[in-house]
Amino acid sequence: MQLSEWQAEFFAERVATPNSGEAGVYFREQVFGAVEVLSGALPDLEATLGAQNFRFFVREMLTVHQPSDALGHSLILPFLDFLESRDELAELDRVRRAIEDARARYAVTD
Repeated sequence: MQLSEWQAEFFAERVATPNSGEAGVYFREQVFGAVEVLSGALPDLEATLGAQNFRFFVREMLTVHQPSDALGHSLILPFLDFLESRDELAELDRVRRAIEDARARYAVTD
């Protein structure tokens, strides 16, 4: 097995899967890191959602989307996309405005 194959298998089994117990330690670390990055990048959105809800949505997003960089900055726009896709947030105008404001700040221009 090549190193890249082992890394992909390890990542799929131990990081991307939110298992409980020892096997979930890498996922939990990923969640803690992502919360740190995203709360620093999106403080207004965190305040609007509330810290507990913000952490919940970060964890939920990480079950379907992993960062593509070591620092987690690649999660900012996918997190905003994820929040926009959540039915329970669709009708909350203040949350929608906070997402739009954050998106405007982090929009990629060509």
